[in-house]
Amino acid sequence: MTVLDPAPDHKMPTERLLAPIGLTETQEQVYVLLVCAPRLTVDDVVERLGLSPRAAREALSALRDDELVAEVDTRPRRYLATPPDIAIPALVLRRQEELQRARLAAVHLSELARTAAAPHENAPEMLELLTGGDTILRRLDQMQRAAEQQVCALVRPPVLNEPVEAAEVPNLARGVSYRAIYDPTAIAVPVTPDVLRTVMRAGEQTRIFPHVPTKMVLVDSKVALIPLVTHDPAAGCLLVRAPTIVDTLQMFFEALWRQSTPLTALSPDKPPRYLPESDGQTNELILLLTAGLKDDAIARRLGVSSRTLDRRLHALMRSLAARTRFQAGWQAALRFHQSLRSDS
Repeated sequence: MTVLDPAPDHKMPTERLLAPIGLTETQEQVYVLLVCAPRLTVDDVVERLGLSPRAAREALSALRDDELVAEVDTRPRRYLATPPDIAIPALVLRRQEELQRARLAAVHLSELARTAAAPHENAPEMLELLTGGDTILRRLDQMQRAAEQQVCALVRPPVLNEPVEAAEVPNLARGVSYRAIYDPTAIAVPVTPDVLRTVMRAGEQTRIFPHVPTKMVLVDSKVALIPLVTHDPAAGCLLVRAPTIVDTLQMFFEALWRQSTPLTALSPDKPPRYLPESDGQTNELILLLTAGLKDDAIARRLGVSSRTLDRRLHALMRSLAARTRFQAGWQAALRFHQSLRSDS
């Protein structure tokens, strides 16, 4: 028997035996060959397995690194397989140690990934959920006091009983612009006309729109506050800093602003010139009509009798050629809007 021949009673296995411990098919073929026919040269391996010289050398080098074969210092150099009952258990143990290190590395990398995905401790969250009326009011106050250029608001009931003018009036005094669009139903809230007088006197630009779809506050086109449920803002609000979303909300506000009508009935400085009377009660009457209040509610608000209110309503409707109460209020607002355009 020559060194090129395996032992006569041994056959080369045809199935993969050592793949589970990381050996390639070529490496396994070379190792099994050396187990069956020890002390082979590179040329012997090439001839027996039909490999290229480069593939044979690379497989032998990898097997030597895994301590599965040893070199015999002869010329030409020969290779001897380490006995399987010694080499393979040792290699399995090393592979297990490598797997354990890989598991520890996975834990470490997962922690790094969570840290990288979390917002930086000094960076604001793009979306923040606020719950509870007090929390929402505090954040709204902080937003307004941090304003540098402008505050835009959509206003509709219900309100959280916040003292709006507490932050707005000082902001207006230091040059922050305020623009607000009111739903008519917001005007019907008893406290609203008094608040409007205060903020309009301070410089708020106020408009009215027939149906404001939601409440919203935008500050400097950088941050927005919107309710999750329009009819219950205390249920939760979303604080938005994501630029794309804030830009979209600002565009929505601007589109609504262009379609809304300036509200001046409560302004002490700019009484509408086209009204049959210029007293403050007539101005407020138009505002309350536009808001859709019933006659008895308007009379209580103005502090007049039903008969006096009826007389004023008919006089206003005749002067505006209106057939209904609401039409009178709305036409008054539209005519004022047109007068603004003609003056500009």
